[in-house]
Amino acid sequence: MEGSNTAKFFDCEGISRFKGFGGVRIESDVHVTAGGCQNMTKCPRQIFEIEAVMAGVTMAT
Repeated sequence: MEGSNTAKFFDCEGISRFKGFGGVRIESDVHVTAGGCQNMTKCPRQIFEIEAVMAGVTMAT
């Protein structure tokens, strides 16, 4: 990342603190029309939702 055009946008020292941690990436499929948009992904996003799923609570579909 160092030396790249985007390096100025990252706190490399701060990021290095999390190198051994891993992470989570949540993506969405969004349907966009002239009338608006709708998130088509049924996935927990908020911390309380993710914790509930991890505790075995079934999400509504």
